[in-house]
Amino acid sequence: MIKSTKDFIQVLKNIDKNNLNPLYIVNCEQSYIIDQFIEKFKSMIPIELKSFNQFVFYDHDSKAEDILSVANNYPLAGDLQIIIVRTADKMINKFELFQKFIDKSSNHCVILLCLNGKKIDKRKKTVFSSARLIEVQKIYNNQLSDWIVHIGKENNLNFNYEIVEIIKERTGNNLSKVSNEIKKISLMNHHGFSEKELIYKYFGINNEYNIFELQKELGNKNYISAFRISKYFSENSKKYPPQLIFASLHNYFLNLFQIKSNIKLNYTEISSLTGIYQQFILDDFRKISNNYSLREIVNILGLIKVYDAKSKGLKKDKYYDSELLQFISEIKT
Repeated sequence: MIKSTKDFIQVLKNIDKNNLNPLYIVNCEQSYIIDQFIEKFKSMIPIELKSFNQFVFYDHDSKAEDILSVANNYPLAGDLQIIIVRTADKMINKFELFQKFIDKSSNHCVILLCLNGKKIDKRKKTVFSSARLIEVQKIYNNQLSDWIVHIGKENNLNFNYEIVEIIKERTGNNLSKVSNEIKKISLMNHHGFSEKELIYKYFGINNEYNIFELQKELGNKNYISAFRISKYFSENSKKYPPQLIFASLHNYFLNLFQIKSNIKLNYTEISSLTGIYQQFILDDFRKISNNYSLREIVNILGLIKVYDAKSKGLKKDKYYDSELLQFISEIKT
């Protein structure tokens, strides 16, 4: 099970061209991760042999029998052919056919079945014991920072905590969107801008009024600045919807709670708990956590829950744009 970028990188490294399984099943709801595995397998076929030895199928217009017919043919040139089946959820129902292929495999063909986060009954996982099943855990918001840093490095960009939070705010946890936006930013990198300047320039972000700045000012208990930013958000609620603000603040203070309540854990242990594997981000949270007691953090999380529910219409009282300022006032007291 892939639970982090470290797991992801290690699994990719372990896929050795000289020691391949006949069948791989990648199960992930993130198309970015699936695409990375597809590119890994495609890279095993030389460019001049791709038209002969590389095949891509989609299960909505392909049959398992047809795919396996191709798999059973020997390469016209070279010694390996790769078959990739995108959106292969339905193929799993005909796994017995793939089992026959595995049983008589002669290492001349590798099949990659890509599932879109399909839930696999644990009792049936033994059926896939002869295949290499690679499952990817759902990526939660508290794990997104690590993926943003990883994708940034893949594009020769080094992001600090501020940049990571801004990208997270603008893209959400869709890694394909994250990757696409970072690639576009990377293309601007020949103008001599710093990473921070690139991000602010590309996203058109106000240097003072963004959710990261609000988190930072609240973390440091700079309530005057927090009021000023919140007032701007309240006056521009279409651009900064309260649901987005409260969701971000919840993740922020939840990380503070986990770190504050487990202060004796080392980096490895706290990383496993929070899903944050970048030390510079953990260091920032450790520093900020000293500004609050556990009781204060718990109270803030409770307030966020109340105001978030109100902003979503889950409370009888109507939500007004000025509620964000009221929320800051309650934190201060």
